[in-house]
Amino acid sequence: MLPEADGPVDTPAKYVDSGLDEMVSALLRLGASPSTLTAKLAGGSTMLDLSIGDSVGSRNVSAAERALADADIELLASETGGDSGRSVSFSPSSGDVTIDRVDAEVHVI
Repeated sequence: MLPEADGPVDTPAKYVDSGLDEMVSALLRLGASPSTLTAKLAGGSTMLDLSIGDSVGSRNVSAAERALADADIELLASETGGDSGRSVSFSPSSGDVTIDRVDAEVHVI
């Protein structure tokens, strides 16, 4: 995933900004109420140290926080950064996000 698309894209989910817009639009089409949307954020690891400014992961986190704020979507919890991979799963019935980091115990936000 990359922080921002440079104009129209064929694969909006490849970018934070267009991906979030697409996801919110889909939720609204399915009947979600904009005032009840909330978010939890996970990821943004620095998987490759390229030593050229901010990592793609940290730029993705910043872009996601900015996009959520612009859409008036409350960020309930986050687990971001670091330098190891994560597996993330979401339970729609409970709202729990389970995060299994390579270098840490599984936890839920």
